[in-house]
Amino acid sequence: MIKKISRNYFYAFKIMMQSVPAFTITNLVFCVLRSALDSFTMVYTFRVIISAFEQKRPYSSAIAFLITLFLVNLLANFGDAFFAKKYRPVQMKRLQSSVEGELFAICRTAELKKFDVPEFYQDVNWALMHGVEYIEKTYENCENFCRALASMCSLFLIIFFIDYFALFLVLLTVVISVCMLIKVNAVSYDQDMKLIRSEHRIEYIDKLFFEKKFHNEIRVYGFGKFFRNQFTSESQKALEVVEHYGKRKCVLEFVRSFFFDSFPIYILYTAYLIWQVCVSHVFSLADFASLFTSIDVLKNNLIWFSALISESEKNSLYIEKLKNIMLAPEKGDRQEAAWNILGFEKVAFHKVAFSYTGSDPVLEEVSFSISKGEKIAIVGGNGEGKTTILKLLLGLYKPDQGKIFCNGREISSFLCDNHFFNVSCVFQDSHLLPVSIAENISLSSTYDERKVLDALSQCGLKSYVDSLENGIHTMITDEYTEENGVGVSGGQAQKIALARALYQEADLIILDEPSSAMDPMSEYEFNLLLRNLPKTLIIISHRLSATGFVDKILLLQSGKILEEGNHAELMAAKGKYYDMYHAQALRYKDLSET
Repeated sequence: MIKKISRNYFYAFKIMMQSVPAFTITNLVFCVLRSALDSFTMVYTFRVIISAFEQKRPYSSAIAFLITLFLVNLLANFGDAFFAKKYRPVQMKRLQSSVEGELFAICRTAELKKFDVPEFYQDVNWALMHGVEYIEKTYENCENFCRALASMCSLFLIIFFIDYFALFLVLLTVVISVCMLIKVNAVSYDQDMKLIRSEHRIEYIDKLFFEKKFHNEIRVYGFGKFFRNQFTSESQKALEVVEHYGKRKCVLEFVRSFFFDSFPIYILYTAYLIWQVCVSHVFSLADFASLFTSIDVLKNNLIWFSALISESEKNSLYIEKLKNIMLAPEKGDRQEAAWNILGFEKVAFHKVAFSYTGSDPVLEEVSFSISKGEKIAIVGGNGEGKTTILKLLLGLYKPDQGKIFCNGREISSFLCDNHFFNVSCVFQDSHLLPVSIAENISLSSTYDERKVLDALSQCGLKSYVDSLENGIHTMITDEYTEENGVGVSGGQAQKIALARALYQEADLIILDEPSSAMDPMSEYEFNLLLRNLPKTLIIISHRLSATGFVDKILLLQSGKILEEGNHAELMAAKGKYYDMYHAQALRYKDLSET
């Protein structure tokens, strides 16, 4: 157990040293000096004064001692204020920024397949919410260890040279309590782990009720009552866990406190000291004062130290959990490549198969390719694997079988950011951020205004943006800013998402249901825009309005490519594509004639 605690504490200390090294060291040194000073002050103040009376020495020496002690403590108190109120808060913010940055990197680079496992998602969420908190607690525990050890070492020496029997009595009251505190904290950890699932669900329900984007559905569909019942149910489960473990902790704490206080032993020792002074005359009055004060301070320090030992085990459990989260996730299998992608030439899927965690195969034996300048459409019904192809191509998931090549090399060998730089994607549920239109398109606070305007022009949004008072600097929504923002329609949002893809100047653009929020005329105009776009395109859709102008169409069914060819070829074959196209013909114009 000690080895495990030490290993986990070393990991937390390593994070502190990487994030705030100067504070980590100077603060511990100050804690040791401050604690030693406190022990010296409490023990020797009485001893000096009483000795001056007993030995009838001039009071001037005692007064000089007290003045010196006052000045030293004045300086120490200033140090307390500086570290606690000025230095520490700034350093803890730096620590938080550093640790959360590491966790954000894990969230950004870990395989998405891991997030399909609820336990991993809950663990990452816990780390973001509480990881820094337990690193701080662990460091505070180290601080207190240093304080307690510095104080106890000095007090042990004082007591040992005056009356070593006192050490036995004090230690006797502590040993039992340490074991009990360790057990109490182990039970507390079990309780916290049992609460994670319910607390995560309660947190999600809180978000449903308080975030603006859910308000419409809550009011229109009335599912607020449903989630209110879910909230009540999860709260009840959490309450039952707390009550269950509360009974065990209550019993353990009662037993611990009874042995820990050891009131009879404490009274017995006080009587022993009085006997040694008044009857046996072994101790002087100054010795009595020093011993009595030292014993009281040492007993309190031992109580504190035993609590720290049990607290260290509890903190160690949480730090180990955090360490497993920060060290375990694979950041994909992408290795640092010694070469870069100089330009997109060809992407090829070779016998690719894939399934999500705990589900049936989504793709089976899928093979196709797209070369530079081509436009292809991947079509099919819902759940046929179209969006999964997108995720595999982007490297967000790895295929279970088969390989995916870019320019003749497997995409797993590319640097993650380098691969993404050459591919832009318009997701079906692309999110607009509560920043300016220009920042939404560039995804940066620094951007090229000309490129932003060109991207908007290509998407047919420039005239709309020009009509706004602040143009491209207009904020989208005012959720996180005090500036007045504008709301955008679903179609406008999809066009901004396309502008974002165009701004990146990627070689390959993938569009996932790009016109799902548009009316028929807007969709028709949007498809004309895509037709004239001088880019390599992959269009994923279950709607066939854009298939008339593409070079190749892949029809997916049950995770396999059922039909392949251009619009004219598939219509002539009169297969599944033919049936789907005619089913939608009443809604869309035949773009093959355009």
